[in-house]
Amino acid sequence: MIPADANNKMGAYKFISWLVSKDGTTRARELTGNNYANKEAYNDPDFAQMSDPSFGDQNLGEILFVEAMPTINLRPVSEYDVTITEVWNYVIEAVNSDSSMDTDSAMELFETEIRNKLPELK
Repeated sequence: MIPADANNKMGAYKFISWLVSKDGTTRARELTGNNYANKEAYNDPDFAQMSDPSFGDQNLGEILFVEAMPTINLRPVSEYDVTITEVWNYVIEAVNSDSSMDTDSAMELFETEIRNKLPELK
């Protein structure tokens, strides 16, 4: 997510776009060991080779990328995602700072903030 007040939104967008590309996904895994969402990379048999001694050196890449990933469906990113995430973070901060806030109050605060920031949503 790119914050609404980011100084270099285009630079952040370009970096995220690269990071989730096949090349970015491959490079990030080389550097960090983390996997990012890119089906093209997951379909590459070399990329899908991934084992770990903690799991008996079995090919975890085959289990994750060949068996599990094709069954996962994600919703597309929307123009509202950044604002929704910012509101969730605000509500979480409110809950953490006010121990008397219950679930209903948190959801009411979330709904109020969403309606204020995104009045076009019903």
